[in-house]
Amino acid sequence: MSKQINLKNLPVPQSILFSKDFRKDYLNFADDEILLQQPVLILDLLFQIISDLRNNMFLDNGIFMGKDNQVKMDLWNSEFVGDERNEIRKVYNVSQFLKNRSKEQITEALQFLKLFKNEKFTFQNKAGVTITTSGGLIKDWFFAEKSGNFEIVISLYWANKIVALQSYNQLFLTSVRKFTSTKQRFFLLWLLEINQKGTSVLISTIQGAFGLNYKTNYDFIRGFIVPIKLKLDQEDSGMSFNYSIDKNNSSLLHIITYPNKPNKEVVISNNSISYKLVYIKRRHKLSDDTAKYIRTLIESDYNGFEEKYKVFLAICKKEKKIAVDYLDVEFVLKLKSLYDE
Repeated sequence: MSKQINLKNLPVPQSILFSKDFRKDYLNFADDEILLQQPVLILDLLFQIISDLRNNMFLDNGIFMGKDNQVKMDLWNSEFVGDERNEIRKVYNVSQFLKNRSKEQITEALQFLKLFKNEKFTFQNKAGVTITTSGGLIKDWFFAEKSGNFEIVISLYWANKIVALQSYNQLFLTSVRKFTSTKQRFFLLWLLEINQKGTSVLISTIQGAFGLNYKTNYDFIRGFIVPIKLKLDQEDSGMSFNYSIDKNNSSLLHIITYPNKPNKEVVISNNSISYKLVYIKRRHKLSDDTAKYIRTLIESDYNGFEEKYKVFLAICKKEKKIAVDYLDVEFVLKLKSLYDE
């Protein structure tokens, strides 16, 4: 017997908590150069699926609500998936992605997401049992020509990767949508990997990694780097970066990223606050009162809260503790001490 999970239609958030594990395992363009050669439609579909999975994960349906303070899906909770075989399904219309409603374009994109990374994967489930499975992000798809609707069946393996929050970045979908180039979008994902200290990289290395062929360093900066920065410098992008050419080596580029914080109305209008609050509340077993205090911190300065929480995690590591050692009031007091410094 099959148990179907149909993702609900919810408002598209301004940003999502983007799993580092998923990006490393599925969107590693350095190992899979074919990703850079795909039309931007592939990424439009991909980020819509990611958004819908992230958007639905806190619904009280018994599947997306995690246990043991782990905000992740619990789809593999026995030795086998068993008779209650779970399937995640979602219906879209081609007009959401293509103005020309092209059947050929959309079905080619769906087929790519079905075949890409269609490999065998071995992992341990929640019960500690080793399971081997296979399949791409989309397990199957169906297209109805008359209505232009198409239904997808999403891989449980990759869905788990997408919603797991062991390690993540905040990705502003408003930033992704600004770019109509696949290579520019992957450059944006690469920027997420750069820490606060920045990085230095040879321009030839960047050109090689992204399949670019600008003749001069000047052409590269003017034709690739500057257009991306100008778009990210817009108010609602969530992040941007500064760059400079090394004084002693004109082929070496220094890059440092920084948050380009949207105004408060933009942050509150999306689901980032809800995601973060539910995660913190479950992880640290907050009461309703302490959760209200944490909400005020998140709402007043989302990025500031993110930074303070990173400091908190660093302190836990230094103290040889884990984050969940601090629960409810004890967690709030620990966090408050960082704000009072």
